[in-house]
Amino acid sequence: MYLDDGIGFDQTFESAVAISKSVQSDLRSSGFVINERKSMWNPIQCLDWLGYSIDTVRFVLTVSDRRIDKVRETGREIIAVLVSNKTIQVRKVASFVGQIISMSMVIGSVCQLMTRCLSIDILEVSSWNAHIRLSIESIWQIQFWVDNIHCINVRKLASHPSCDKIVYSDASGFAFGGYCVESKHGIAHGMWNSEEAYRKDIAILPEILREKIQDIPELLSESRASSTVKSYFKSFQKWNDWLKQNNLQPDQGSSVKPLTVGIYLAGLIQKGVSVNVLTSAFYGIRWAHSVIGVTSPTESELVKNVLEAGKRKLSVPKTKKEPISAELLLKMYDKFFQYENVYNQRSICACLIAYAGFLRC
Repeated sequence: MYLDDGIGFDQTFESAVAISKSVQSDLRSSGFVINERKSMWNPIQCLDWLGYSIDTVRFVLTVSDRRIDKVRETGREIIAVLVSNKTIQVRKVASFVGQIISMSMVIGSVCQLMTRCLSIDILEVSSWNAHIRLSIESIWQIQFWVDNIHCINVRKLASHPSCDKIVYSDASGFAFGGYCVESKHGIAHGMWNSEEAYRKDIAILPEILREKIQDIPELLSESRASSTVKSYFKSFQKWNDWLKQNNLQPDQGSSVKPLTVGIYLAGLIQKGVSVNVLTSAFYGIRWAHSVIGVTSPTESELVKNVLEAGKRKLSVPKTKKEPISAELLLKMYDKFFQYENVYNQRSICACLIAYAGFLRC
């Protein structure tokens, strides 16, 4: 049996010495052999323990200089490899992220926040021996740790929090969410509506530029030919009416799922509409989303495949005209020639003369 990595504290030097002697006595009486070379029985106020530096003079906890130097060295090595090879073994990147996450006791949630992009890149591969091309955001995060880890390497051992609740929140241009720690019902989430999504962008504009916003709708209507815009708008109106009839209109600020668009197009195909009507419905939905700057559900491969299947099913095969021959002319003569019918005789003569003239050419 081994006992390792033990540590003890007390308020005064004298009491700490007494505890040290008591622990030594208990270990020996229990039959343990003390490794004096690896043990420190005299109380001190600054100690490196399990990769952390404990300073009871300043009452702070820091990551040891050895670990800090290792992280910075690993980060520089990764950047150097990326400069020359553009890709790097994922095992090296995972080691870098692991070193940082292990420091979260001191550095805190910054460890998770500033390794998020790196973790996303790591999850894209299935083997530790694979090589990956890091995103720009991941490279920026590596540089952040190389430049700043020594500046945030400190945590006070005594803190006096002034807050009653801890709240985590996040938001994007489309939605928001948040929750209170240790609270079952303290969760909030939702979607911004169109006005709220653009309100912040508009608010930061100078007054002279805000006046130009009213010109945008007219310009958007001229992004295509007038006839094309009318066709797309008409198709989009039919799509919107179909959503209302089936109670499928999305909540304000959200968009329709690709599956819903696929069902709509499939319904048009079953009705046997023309290919032009089908493609107009597809591009009408795409146009309506593009003019307001949001991702269209028509970008989904599901919707695109339904469109292509509809084109193949609804398209009418072209039948080539059978060439005129002497046999066809004889059949026409036998079928339509009548002595008393001058109209038929005239038509037969016109075909014969045209055929003869073609042969002369």
